[in-house]
Amino acid sequence: MSTTRRVFVKKAVAATSGLAAVVFVPRIALAGCSSSTRSYEFNHDGVVNIEDWKLGDCELKQASLHVSGNFIILNSQVCTHFTHTKDVWHITAQVFYRDNANPTKEIVVATGKMDGPQMSEQDHPLFHTWNARFGFNPALVSGRRFAVNITSCC
Repeated sequence: MSTTRRVFVKKAVAATSGLAAVVFVPRIALAGCSSSTRSYEFNHDGVVNIEDWKLGDCELKQASLHVSGNFIILNSQVCTHFTHTKDVWHITAQVFYRDNANPTKEIVVATGKMDGPQMSEQDHPLFHTWNARFGFNPALVSGRRFAVNITSCC
């Protein structure tokens, strides 16, 4: 199929002329932006493996975070299955440890915001490599179990 469902729907609505209001729906509403948050604990090697994640029509796979020196590095693959208007997967990662006196309290020691590559369903190959990093002081979690809250939006 050479057109996307969005183009097909626009053409169908225009042809019926009975639903003209739908033609004027903002592009972002048609794209269906979604967001979600997940939590992971770093293992003893300073690594988090993120299971495959789908948000809207976007997909993240083979993703991991790992501590390297004064950075936390993201390695992953990302794509979109529907949109060809250059979607971007966004991640905000908050690294934290829990207070010993109050285990429900999270003490945030680093926050990183990362934007993936522009994606289109028409890209070949469909999946793009996404490598990013943000600053982190590992001395802040030395000897502690630490974790990350990852909020994604695509």
